[in-house]
Amino acid sequence: MGFAWTASQGGERVAVLALARPMDAGQVLTGRDLVAVMVPPGTGLAVWPAARESEVLGQRVGQALWPGALLSRQALAGPQPQAGSAVVALSVKAGRYPQTLTAGQVVEVFDAGTGTSGGGAQPASPVRALVLAVSGDDGEYAPGSGGDAAGSGGSAVVLVRADEQGAGRLAVAADPALVQVAGGE
Repeated sequence: MGFAWTASQGGERVAVLALARPMDAGQVLTGRDLVAVMVPPGTGLAVWPAARESEVLGQRVGQALWPGALLSRQALAGPQPQAGSAVVALSVKAGRYPQTLTAGQVVEVFDAGTGTSGGGAQPASPVRALVLAVSGDDGEYAPGSGGDAAGSGGSAVVLVRADEQGAGRLAVAADPALVQVAGGE
């Protein structure tokens, strides 16, 4: 039935990435592992556009994949920290992050849960971090999407990479608030 539906779509196609050879979980993707295939748009499949191949090169697959399998976000093992850094998932409430937040942007993360009143101690300084992925209310991550996964107006889970000390502070943040800033990490 899937073939009949695909065949009936006719005409328009978009290029997406598929596996050229079998891969075991944990293997690193290279250009030799991927091929572009044409599929109809709007299939509802969370596949990776062939034009964004560079975003997946060097990433690890999170499961065994066979030749011809379409590459999806779920098939990737997720972002890997670089030396001296760590990756942290932040649960961010609506109104505490820019609605246009996407992967690749630099943010400063404040812990709004450490705010003071009545002249108490100063809140901790923000932690500068790179956004790796954003998920909206639907839980769908959008690494490098340039889309508006956070744009739904609800809460989001935001994966960020920060230096190890800053990541440790973020991991225990009671109420993270993100401010988009210019510049590098």
